[in-house]
Amino acid sequence: MKHKLLTFCLLLATTLGLTAKADWCPEPTGDYVNDYSKMLSDSERDSLERRIRTYIEQTSNQILIVITPTLHGEDIMDVGQRIGRKWGIGQEGLNNGVVILIKSKTEAEPNGDVAILPGYGLEGALPDAFCKDITEDMTLFLKEGRYFEALTAALSTLEPVCKGEYDYERYKSTYRPERNGLSDSSANKITWGVMGGGLLAMILYMRRKKKKAVAYRAEHPEEYARANVNPDDEIYDDDDDSSSYDDDDDDDDSYDSSYGGGDFGGGGAHSSF
Repeated sequence: MKHKLLTFCLLLATTLGLTAKADWCPEPTGDYVNDYSKMLSDSERDSLERRIRTYIEQTSNQILIVITPTLHGEDIMDVGQRIGRKWGIGQEGLNNGVVILIKSKTEAEPNGDVAILPGYGLEGALPDAFCKDITEDMTLFLKEGRYFEALTAALSTLEPVCKGEYDYERYKSTYRPERNGLSDSSANKITWGVMGGGLLAMILYMRRKKKKAVAYRAEHPEEYARANVNPDDEIYDDDDDSSSYDDDDDDDDSYDSSYGGGDFGGGGAHSSF
């Protein structure tokens, strides 16, 4: 009898342990860039956060970035789906969220992994093969520890796709030409060229915004005098479709610390690095 009781207790403890392990998920923070591994500088994290917040305001699609030093022994796809559901990434009813989950390399866990997981509403725009291609492109940077560049490249692909500006077939023919018979070296050169073009476009866009902000300050100096605004801060007129993100802005009630309540299925893909 004692032997059976001991066996039962061991089985129960094992079952409870497995259940607790399977339930692991970081708690929602209200941010869209969450770097638990400290792979991004503060300025890089803030830049990505502002970019995603602006994109959300323009499209309602939500993109979440999570970088973690451990998955607690779990599969990255399972953890990513759990994060998407528990945090509620994407708008409720539309389910238009995307989770980018990176498991960074550490001395204790030297294997890196990156996954992209779309919500139900974006699985058509982001089929598994598409997500796989994006994660493979990201590993080119992640292998060298260039997390910011990897995430910037991923966003440059995900943002227009989620907006419906182009689809996977166009992506394959334009951004992954090796699928059409080109050599790997030629394909890599084109891929790097496209990524470089995307970065250049982003830099030019930011410069344009800065020039517009300077011009606006020159035309409306009374607003700075009334509000005692720092002249280095950016202010845009009401006709500008872009906006800056400020953690302390209590007047912006469109997108606060909550997410949209979207749902996730089983779509997506991952690549090791």
